Amino acid sequence: MGRRRQEHEDMRSGHEDAVALEGVVRTYGEAEAEVTALAGVSAAFPKASFTAIMGPSGSGKTTLLQCAAGLTSPTRGRVRLGGTDISSLGERSLAPLRRERMGFVFQAFNLLPALTGRENVMLPLRLAGRRIDRRWLDTIIRRTGMTDHIDRFPHQLSGGQQQRVAICRALMARPEVVFADEPTGALDSTTGEEILDLLRRSVDELDRTVVMVTHEPTAAAYADRVLFLRDGRIVASQDDPTVTTITSRLAEPNGAR
Repeated sequence: MGRRRQEHEDMRSGHEDAVALEGVVRTYGEAEAEVTALAGVSAAFPKASFTAIMGPSGSGKTTLLQCAAGLTSPTRGRVRLGGTDISSLGERSLAPLRRERMGFVFQAFNLLPALTGRENVMLPLRLAGRRIDRRWLDTIIRRTGMTDHIDRFPHQLSGGQQQRVAICRALMARPEVVFADEPTGALDSTTGEEILDLLRRSVDELDRTVVMVTHEPTAAAYADRVLFLRDGRIVASQDDPTVTTITSRLAEPNGAR
C-alpha cells in the first residue's frame, strides 16, 4: 500500500507522540447505574502513523476516539495532544484546539448543503478568522481527486465524493492528527477502498497522523497498527496488520470479539 514505514520510524525517533492517553477511565451514570466505557486505557499514537481501533459494540472504541479528540472528557487519567494536556480543558479552550490542531472524518459526511465542496472545506478556517492557504487548498483538492467536482454542492456529489470533501476539510488546517470514525461505513466497497487509500496517503505523503475506528478487517489492514479493545481495555495490538492476521486475532478468545 505504498507505506514508508522505515522512513516514518526514522522521523518518529526522538519526537513526541501526536496523541497519548495515560490511564484513561471514562464512566457514565452514578452508583449502581454506573457504566465503565474505558477502564484505564494507555495508548500512544506516534506522529505520521496510522492506527486502527477495533472491538465489538460496547468495547469502548468510540469513547476512546472521543477522549483522544477532546470530544469527551475522561473521568480519570490524562490525554495529551502533542505537549498539551487537554484532559481538564473546558470547551472554550478545546474548541480552537480541535479546529486548528485536529481533523475529523465521520461516517456521516456532515457537509452543509447550502455550500459548495470548496466552501465546506474552507468553512472551519473562515470561522476561525484564519487566512486561507490557497496553495495548500489546491494541493489537497488535487490529492483527493476532486479538482473537477469541488465547486459542486453536496447533493450533486456521490457519497464517495462527499467523503473526499470531508477529508479535504479535515486536512485544510494542517492538523496534527485526523480522527476517523467508521469513515467508509456508508460507502460501497470500491469507494471505501478509495477513501482508505486517501487516508493512507495522507500519512505517507503529507505526514499526518490518523486514528481510525473500524469494524472491518479490510479497512484496518490499511493501518500501521491495530489496537483491539474489549470491555473498555486494550487486550491486544497488531503491527503491520493484514486481513489474515487481523481476522485470526479477532478469532482468538482474548481478541476483540
